[in-house]
Amino acid sequence: MSTLLSHFELLFKDQAPVIGIEVETVLQGYFLEITNLEELSLRYNVEFVALASNDGSANRQIEANTIAILDNPGAPANDNVFGQLELVSSNGPLNTYGTGDLSLNIAAGATALLVVIPQVVPIMGDAMAINRDFEVRGYVQISLPQVGGSAQSNRAVNVMVTPQNRAAYYAFPNAGNFAGGVLRNQTQTSLLTGTGGCIQSIEPAEANNPA
Repeated sequence: MSTLLSHFELLFKDQAPVIGIEVETVLQGYFLEITNLEELSLRYNVEFVALASNDGSANRQIEANTIAILDNPGAPANDNVFGQLELVSSNGPLNTYGTGDLSLNIAAGATALLVVIPQVVPIMGDAMAINRDFEVRGYVQISLPQVGGSAQSNRAVNVMVTPQNRAAYYAFPNAGNFAGGVLRNQTQTSLLTGTGGCIQSIEPAEANNPA
């Protein structure tokens, strides 16, 4: 069973033009801190759900256009680990994306940071956001999956989450490249959670029961 966390909005886009005023480009990512409040290590799934583009426009698609970064101090690889969101299911017009090979095994009491940003330079593969017009919105959900066919807990577990939008504002003299770009400002905004609070109670996926 999944618990709704918040909305997300990924942007790499020129702000609304105003005649006679220089337009800055906003690069906005989604930052999610997750604290395991239980006394045992737990594996979480975090998924991003977004409406598929009606016309297949690349600048409205998550596929190959994002970078996911995980900083998980309780994991064996506790430095920043890079990956991409990967399609895990489609339900009508909605696509659900998981964190792929990034391990969300969070130690008891540990706080992990998951970052998803538009891929504006080809760090993962050759793809990158298109023409500074990348814009995808949707919602984020978290769950406690089975491990080895068994539930991880016999009760709901508590986790503390803090979702944010963080944005940087750039001035680029040339529309076609990054040459001469200047960082003008940065902002971060906390997002309202589905419950209105930071503590979430997550029901574990039930164990497989053989027929």
